Amino acid sequence: MKVNQNGFTLNELLVVLAILGVLAAIAIPMYNNHRATAFRSAAKAALMEQAQAMERHFVRTNSYVNPPALVAVEGGRYVLSYRSPADPNAEGNPTATAFVVRATANFNDRCDWLQINQAGARTVFPDGCDSW
Repeated sequence: MKVNQNGFTLNELLVVLAILGVLAAIAIPMYNNHRATAFRSAAKAALMEQAQAMERHFVRTNSYVNPPALVAVEGGRYVLSYRSPADPNAEGNPTATAFVVRATANFNDRCDWLQINQAGARTVFPDGCDSW
């Protein structure tokens, strides 16, 4: 009497698990990089929107003082803040003739922050992170 056994051997299961592990090791970092790029793009768009709001405010009041409220960054992975035009590494308020708006990452991203000023100069930290 011959017994028919159906199923998988341990070796077959281990090969399948190894293949899945290799695929996950490739796919997960690529997915995380794609998400970070999307969050960075949202921060850039929010910075441009805020700079435009600042320029509209300047046209109305002939000053950047008492600026409009900061816009929210879609996805919430970056936070906008005003920086001191004299020292962009310090928080501060816009002056009559200058402003600096910075988007700071609140997640583990290769770009710590992006910023724009009244002249349209765009900077990133660290240098070479992701030019825009």
